[in-house]
Amino acid sequence: MNFKFVVAASVLVVAMMLLYQTAEKKVDAAFIVANAVAKTACTCVFVAKRPLEACRKDDPPGFSLARAWVTGAVGDETSDALSGVSTSVMWVVRGRAFYWPDLGCQLE
Repeated sequence: MNFKFVVAASVLVVAMMLLYQTAEKKVDAAFIVANAVAKTACTCVFVAKRPLEACRKDDPPGFSLARAWVTGAVGDETSDALSGVSTSVMWVVRGRAFYWPDLGCQLE
């Protein structure tokens, strides 16, 4: 077997493992951001009764990575759908928090 081929294959395998570990950590961090934004925005909108835009102005650093939108009924409206906030980080990683009148906001 060619020694250069074995060395090149070994280097390639190590590089792929390092890239995978780095990518996995970034995806995990994106899930954390998406869920944190969903829970924070849900509490702000449904418990504190503030508009989503006003809530997003108070976000800590890093929360701007996620896009948030309100789903279901807002305020005193009634709806068969559950009220809550959905979030998305780069349209791939999603977070969702539901509002329960007696319990507050809860992550999906």
